[in-house]
Amino acid sequence: MRKINRCVSNCYCDIVKIFTKIFSPIFLLIHVLTLFVVFLIIYSGFDLYFNYFTYNLIENNHFLVTYSGLSYLIGHVLPFFLLFICIVLILINKINIKIYFLSLSVIVSTVFVSIYKSFTARISPTCNKGNMDFSCYTDNFAIDSFTFEFLKNGINWGFPSGHAASTVSLGILFILLFWRNKFITFLSILYTFVILIGISLRWHWVSDIVAGIFFGVLIGLACYEVYRKKYKNKNI
Repeated sequence: MRKINRCVSNCYCDIVKIFTKIFSPIFLLIHVLTLFVVFLIIYSGFDLYFNYFTYNLIENNHFLVTYSGLSYLIGHVLPFFLLFICIVLILINKINIKIYFLSLSVIVSTVFVSIYKSFTARISPTCNKGNMDFSCYTDNFAIDSFTFEFLKNGINWGFPSGHAASTVSLGILFILLFWRNKFITFLSILYTFVILIGISLRWHWVSDIVAGIFFGVLIGLACYEVYRKKYKNKNI
């Protein structure tokens, strides 16, 4: 029990350090740049055009529909499976510091994205999430999809993409933590691209994904900075 309490305490302290790093001046500048890029994507009409394109691309294409669905599922399951593995290792006193930080990136990206989603309340590009109905499309739908009503659409859908944020943060951390292992580096890059392409076909506005990618980079780098400065040569 003492070991678990110490791990929980360390986890809380490290999460605070990661969030502090995310909102440090240089990271905050990238944060603002992200929102500016998203603004350009939405108001240029590219958001709407891209989702029209992907809808026509996957319509009646069972392979792409299946691929997109599997990407969505794996993007949900794998990060939290990793978190589950970390908890099991803690319980049996075999915690690995690298797995611990990979799990922290999942927690931080989930909290970070959930805060955004709870305020932006953006409607999915498919309008009706049950049957993928695109009938509500209008010329201004990409802009009007932001309702900015607190928790109106929950925290599972909307802006930014949680899949993109967690996928990119995990991919970057895997590469930075295991950079000597070329196979893991290759799998990390492959996993990142496969998930991002899959979810872009159906589940999110492209601006959601772009924001998720930027935020994933920030979270991954922030996690690695905390790891590098304090835990690189230690175990917990």
